[in-house]
Amino acid sequence: MARRAILHIGTYKTGSTSIQAFLDNNAARLRDQGVYFPFSPGRPNHHGLTVVALSDRETTGLIRYLDLEDKEKREARRAEFAEALTAELASLPDDVATVVFSNEHLCGLNTTPEIERVKELLAPHFGRIEILVYLRRQDQRIISDYTQKVRDGYTKALDLLAYEPAERRNYEAFLDKWAGVFGREAIRPRIFDRSKFQNGDLIDDFAGAIGVAPDEAFIRPPAENLGLSHEAIAFLRAFNEHVPHYKDGSRNLDRMRLLPFLREGFGGDGVKTSRAKAAALLDMVRESNASLGSKYFGGGDPFSSDLSRYADEEPPEPTFDDAVRIAAFLWMKQSETINELKAENERRVLQLAAVRSLVVASSEAARALAERILAGDPDADAYYPTLLDAFVALHGELRAARRGIAPARVFPDAPDAPPASNDPAAPAGDGPKS
Repeated sequence: MARRAILHIGTYKTGSTSIQAFLDNNAARLRDQGVYFPFSPGRPNHHGLTVVALSDRETTGLIRYLDLEDKEKREARRAEFAEALTAELASLPDDVATVVFSNEHLCGLNTTPEIERVKELLAPHFGRIEILVYLRRQDQRIISDYTQKVRDGYTKALDLLAYEPAERRNYEAFLDKWAGVFGREAIRPRIFDRSKFQNGDLIDDFAGAIGVAPDEAFIRPPAENLGLSHEAIAFLRAFNEHVPHYKDGSRNLDRMRLLPFLREGFGGDGVKTSRAKAAALLDMVRESNASLGSKYFGGGDPFSSDLSRYADEEPPEPTFDDAVRIAAFLWMKQSETINELKAENERRVLQLAAVRSLVVASSEAARALAERILAGDPDADAYYPTLLDAFVALHGELRAARRGIAPARVFPDAPDAPPASNDPAAPAGDGPKS
């Protein structure tokens, strides 16, 4: 039986993280259906495929994220990965019918030679390779992508019509590039739109696309919404001017800690723009979308024409009061976190003291008190009297023990020791010293 590979290549902002979480969390159950999700390219995201394929052109965000900017280091990683993948695939039993790979960065391969490297890596191991790709309507993808870029430190305002080169908006040309390497019949595009998903659900849609039967025992990834409100995006864009994404060559952790708070308090559908601008963008891709639909979807524009999410006019710029409201919320959340960390640290200090008490305590009473502390009573105030009792008991034990051992320790030969001399002429060390 010829084994099949399904290569999921994104695109960006089409739920790839959720798809990869589904594959990773359910690898064992998928294996029961003859579907295998490999380890060697990286889990849950198969970055290794893109690292092997990328040319040594400009350093990409992925290469920087993986700390592979040094070309020798990158070449070594490529060789290691290719060898590991070959070994992993060679070890698979015959009942594995399908191997699923997933990495959204593959959609960023810009040249035919890069895509050919992917095929050269996989082709020796499979009888058939299919390219599974989700496409999102261009205006929606750009707004989602822009939000992500602002979360990653971007500082410029959104210009919807000039946000990216025209070739990135041309999905037909994008698929044609992959079809030129793998063959037109290998390309399996799907539309990223809830109304077009199987059961209105992305995971059900993806599972159906790879031939997996429904299973109530599947672990489903939580719904993930990384969107921010229009006001939050404007705030964060200004914030990025002062607190950069990278600091001393590494991602700025101080900045990253604020992002979940911002999403908690000011989630939303992204930056707002007018219906006229969105319509103008879709006019720019109308011809290529129609051709895409005719060639890969059986005719017609595959995307919805609904623009109801947009307002008639451009939204007003966020105000100073908006910025203060967001800053105040972040300050309060940060303060709450600091106080929680202080309380946790206090509990840990008390527990450490109890551990020390427990180690040296010999009485049942002291040991029992220390164990009460270690039980993790959520009421921090309860620790203080408990710990005080433990130390009082321990102190009593130590004093009693000290009285018993002190004479033998300080004067080990006391019964036979000669009397001390007060004679100034006595040799040093034979008497008390002043």
